[in-house]
Amino acid sequence: MAWSLLSRESLRVVRHPAKNIPPQRRLSDERPAILLCLLLFGGAVWTFWPALQNGFVDYDDPDYVTQNHHVQGGLTWTNARWAFTNTGAAGFWHPLTWLSHMLDCQLFGLNPWGHHLTGVLLHATNVALVFLVFRKMTGATWRSWLLAALFGAHPLRVESVAWAAERKDVLGGLFWLLTTWAYVHAVQWERGRTSKAGARGALFFSSFYWLALVFFACGLMSKPMLVTLPFTLLLLDYWPLKRLENRNVEFKASRRSRAGEVFLEKIPFFLMAIVAGIVAFLTQSASHATSVGVPWIARLENAFVSYVRYPGKIFYPANLAFFYPHPHDWPVLPVAASFVLLLAITVFVLRSGRRHPYLPVGWFWFLGTLMPVIGLVQVGGQAMADRFTYIPCLGILMMVVWSLPEVTARRSYLSGVTCVFALATIIPCVALTRRQIPFWKNTKTLCRHALAVTKDNYIAHYCLGAAFEREHQTERAIVQYRAALAAEPDYAVAHNNLGFALCSEGHFGEAMVEFQKALEQQADPARTHFGMGVLLGRQGRVTEAGAQFHTAVQLQPDWPEAHFNLGIALEHEGKVGDAAAEFQKAVRLEPDSADFRLNLGLALMALNRQAEAIEQFQESLKLQPGSIDCRVDLANALARSGRLDDAIEQFQEALKLNPSVAEIHNNLGLALEMVGRSNAAALEFQEALKIRPGYAAAKKNLDGLSAGKRTFPAPKR
Repeated sequence: MAWSLLSRESLRVVRHPAKNIPPQRRLSDERPAILLCLLLFGGAVWTFWPALQNGFVDYDDPDYVTQNHHVQGGLTWTNARWAFTNTGAAGFWHPLTWLSHMLDCQLFGLNPWGHHLTGVLLHATNVALVFLVFRKMTGATWRSWLLAALFGAHPLRVESVAWAAERKDVLGGLFWLLTTWAYVHAVQWERGRTSKAGARGALFFSSFYWLALVFFACGLMSKPMLVTLPFTLLLLDYWPLKRLENRNVEFKASRRSRAGEVFLEKIPFFLMAIVAGIVAFLTQSASHATSVGVPWIARLENAFVSYVRYPGKIFYPANLAFFYPHPHDWPVLPVAASFVLLLAITVFVLRSGRRHPYLPVGWFWFLGTLMPVIGLVQVGGQAMADRFTYIPCLGILMMVVWSLPEVTARRSYLSGVTCVFALATIIPCVALTRRQIPFWKNTKTLCRHALAVTKDNYIAHYCLGAAFEREHQTERAIVQYRAALAAEPDYAVAHNNLGFALCSEGHFGEAMVEFQKALEQQADPARTHFGMGVLLGRQGRVTEAGAQFHTAVQLQPDWPEAHFNLGIALEHEGKVGDAAAEFQKAVRLEPDSADFRLNLGLALMALNRQAEAIEQFQESLKLQPGSIDCRVDLANALARSGRLDDAIEQFQEALKLNPSVAEIHNNLGLALEMVGRSNAAALEFQEALKIRPGYAAAKKNLDGLSAGKRTFPAPKR
């Protein structure tokens, strides 16, 4: 069979390793590889295409897209500067990830299909790159193709691809693979130069080496997990690049000297990784993403168990969930069994390394790339996560794919096993992946599935409550928030949301208790003070509410809603100038908010800054053309500025939208009277009285129609 022959050809690369990386092939020789590459890309796109039917979810998507005004503002210099200087949002410094989300909003707005399309295309590109990179390193076309196919179609990829907020996974994976690709080209260039000139240490002179550093920097700015990439380059130097072997007869050096040279080349990579690791730790600590509630011994136990659970998910991808709660205390037996199993596998691959070097390389690739997220430094409340396997799974798959031809080639009757294995793994993977994707359709389906396959999943309860609250099903939301707190009593975000929900239901005392509990945990103090401000405002305690909003904006100066609510509180206290200043800050932070501009216009109008008020009303009307209130406020401002004809036009447009508003007829009547159209004014006053017979202002205006000069009253809030 074709697969059998190809496997034997690949096997020869292992038994009789080439002295150099496979030489450049002619384009005609590359056509089959190009077709295989296109097949992988198209297959990945087809597999994940159903993700385009999914929406956003309430887990991290609000922080990354749906409630992030910087991202929604698209690619601007201001937003780009925020992407590179912000360290608080989402607990990570990953400016390229922010820029990619901004570009999506620039192109697609908040249509989720566009954001998911970008994720699908990035993943499909990564699948093709896995094939190209491993084929270039090993010369084994079909094994590289099978590795890429399994990587691309595996159900564990769903979380990274179908979740908009996990863009950093596929983007970081892209730069990881590009870095490796450039590095392999640099090694190939070095070998060609060495064979011609006998020079050593030529890697630094390759433009591909510096390109690899650029790609690595971009990767670190996409996802901090790439700090382990230099370690994988050292593994690849051992196999399949075999750079530690003495190949040049004329210029032999000791193995130790060669290892030193190879390590020296990685110093720039390691320095960049160290800096990125420090930045990641500091930003996560500053945003309270680093959990100190899990004792060190519990984190160590979970690390051992997770190192075993991850391969379990790779080989048997069942009961996948977007969040796996941390148990905090594993029983002794699974911890001990996991430790023994990990030790046994490590000893086995080390002893097999001389004959089968891909085994230790794959195993230590898996162990090393998982190290930043294995939980020794606990970030978040999860015990493990499917998304963390995006790059690490390549190590396990590498071990399996390269071992299979070794086993089958020794027995002729197993010659067709490789083909059967490929079909028996890829097809089920595709089926399971397409079955998993619809769970990410919306928050409800995602959370209900997670609750069905896990226990005490407080994050799932919380997100389900947020979904209910967004649909104004507050009572059901309260039930879910309480369930989340029953599973995790110290979950501050649930205390916050429960406080908001109770406040909206009028349970002010209970709401204040929840806000105080959230404040004690200091997880998101700005939002807690904001919630307390809303609560106090609902009770009519405006001054106290203003103090809470003021604290919120001090803690989070780039929060437009907090500035807006502070402006409302100041306005109620009669501090209209201060209120206008807060409204201006809110508009500057979120210029596409019609409500912010409308309230700023009203405040400016009260300060007799009519020209500025008119400008804000006009901008608000562009954003919300169907707003009757905005059109009426614009008409009033125009009338007070003496632009009566323009005011009349706006009043008439407002009446087209709703002809049954007595106040609009009355104000239109005043404007008509002021331009000398008394008969038309009388008709408007009469119409206002028909709509509201007891309307005193309209009756007074009608009775005194020719009494003298009219002026428009100041706006009432």
